[in-house]
Amino acid sequence: MMENINYIVYPGINHLLKEINCEMIIKSVCDFLCRNIEDVQKNIKKREVVELRQICHFFAVELLQRKKIETFENIGKKIGDRNYCTVLNSHNVCCDLFEFDSKFRSKLSAINLKLTGTALTSITRIERKWLKIARE
Repeated sequence: MMENINYIVYPGINHLLKEINCEMIIKSVCDFLCRNIEDVQKNIKKREVVELRQICHFFAVELLQRKKIETFENIGKKIGDRNYCTVLNSHNVCCDLFEFDSKFRSKLSAINLKLTGTALTSITRIERKWLKIARE
């Protein structure tokens, strides 16, 4: 039973969690925002659905790509069938909104608390010049 559980190190604490994957991120974000899981995969350009996808991309990058579990390409395919540039842009849009919009910041912190058990305090944009290194 314990071999199926991964340790995830998050700033300041060691937190024991079940393995986080794209499906878990999509489900948590959709539950928090009261949206259907199918909305993430649909090609809808409404602001609410675009924001839903962007938040899913953001958490996938923060929790999976930065720990080298998933690549930008795989995250894009699993969340909304988008390419890696869309994933990168979604992450950076969420970073900008996190910095300037207090409601959005509290929304991301609450979702992060649900996913990892810790509050989200700071985030870092991914610059395009690092994308080549991050894709490897």
